[in-house]
Amino acid sequence: MIFHHDKDGVYLSHRWVNEVVIKSRARISYSERGVKENVHMESFNGHFKQEDRDLFWEQEDIESLLMII
Repeated sequence: MIFHHDKDGVYLSHRWVNEVVIKSRARISYSERGVKENVHMESFNGHFKQEDRDLFWEQEDIESLLMII
């Protein structure tokens, strides 16, 4: 699995990298151009995260989050 995202500070944190790389055994791919690279996907992600934000915050681990998604 590959997580592709921009270089926003939250995605550079030790906690995030540990969760993705070590626990989920995924690779991280950082975008050099940020949100300008894929406008349609960024729009989808923005709506998706806004509508389900409270549900996402209630989850304690990746497995629970995947069940919600």
